[in-house]
Amino acid sequence: MRIAVKSILAVSAAALFTAVAVSPASADVTSGVVWFSNGAGKAIFNADPSGNKPGDAIRACDDAADGWGIKTYMDIGSNGSVNRTVSTQGHNSPYCTGWATGNLEEGTSVTWWGCMVKGTEVGHCTTKYTKKA
Repeated sequence: MRIAVKSILAVSAAALFTAVAVSPASADVTSGVVWFSNGAGKAIFNADPSGNKPGDAIRACDDAADGWGIKTYMDIGSNGSVNRTVSTQGHNSPYCTGWATGNLEEGTSVTWWGCMVKGTEVGHCTTKYTKKA
């Protein structure tokens, strides 16, 4: 009986770990950073200037030498059109892009998200997040 219970617990724990490991992303939306849970990298949005970070800006970071890049998208006005992108494609990891920035009127709705990309293939994408510039 004890062996059967231990086996069930081990299988349950392995299934839980697997489910977490393949999740496409985790987010700290308050700071505008979305991490890909497989360690691939992150998509970043910065609403207001802070130190050497410009405001109304996006950036992408590739943290894994897995053949996939990270692309961050910005939809200004949250109307379904992509207005800014940055991509780590063509660079060896680890690599972070520069900031794609431009002043937006305060209070402008901005939707942003990130995707794993390889050539023309788009892999896992994060949830789309909407914030105010």
